[in-house]
Order: sequence, then structure tokens, then C-alpha cells
Amino acid sequence: MQFSCFSASMSDYNFLLDQALSRMSNLN
Repeated sequence: MQFSCFSASMSDYNFLLDQALSRMSNLN
């Protein structure tokens, strides 16, 4: 249970990280 919740939060973190990286690359 805790592991699946941890995996889900990691996926969300990776998704947000990808969003931030694409925004920064758009600015350059």
C-alpha cells in the first residue's frame, strides 16, 4: 500500500519535472 502510494507520488514528481524542463527549454 505504502509502496504504491510512493510510486504514484514519484510519477507525479517526474511529470512535474518534465513540465518544468519543457517550460525552461521554451524560454531559451
